[in-house]
Amino acid sequence: PIPQHWYRRATLRYNQAEVLARKIATECDIAVRDDLLKRTRLTAKQGTKTIQERQLSLIDSFACKRPDFVKYKSFLLVDDIVTS
Repeated sequence: PIPQHWYRRATLRYNQAEVLARKIATECDIAVRDDLLKRTRLTAKQGTKTIQERQLSLIDSFACKRPDFVKYKSFLLVDDIVTS
């Protein structure tokens, strides 16, 4: 799942993307890894922004916690909103 910033997580109490990711993982019999990606800064909600605005807004918003583990692997990132 796409991680939430700690502030948004505290406000919302749960990560909707994580709920979706766990459901997908159950249906597809695959693992969910929520320990590989972290949100590095709080960003404005993305749903009403254009593609270009989202791209600019998300620069440096995420970091990989385990680059050694993800190298040469494929992942499915799950978010809770359908935009573009």
